[in-house]
Amino acid sequence: MRFVFVSFLFFIAPLPSLAAEPFSARVVHVADGDTITVEAPGHIIRVRLAGIDCPETNQAAGDQATWFTNNIAMGRMVLVTEHDTDRSMAVWSPKLCCLMVAT
Repeated sequence: MRFVFVSFLFFIAPLPSLAAEPFSARVVHVADGDTITVEAPGHIIRVRLAGIDCPETNQAAGDQATWFTNNIAMGRMVLVTEHDTDRSMAVWSPKLCCLMVAT
């Protein structure tokens, strides 16, 4: 029983550390101009870009906003700093974050 408890802590314990400190991740998906998915070791996290309000893909200029974010960030390493959780989204609550793109 002790082995199971230690294993459980091993898989759960890293989650808060990602939220508490800035962390490096790779951008693996761009949903639209202000929503991306990043992959950190062992974690895939959906992120809304803090301070950015882009049109949705199906709105006017939405394709251009998605193209721009994709061109700047897709596949690149970024430094993610979490600010809050976007509670305005009813179905899912992505993290509101600032990203610094490595060049």
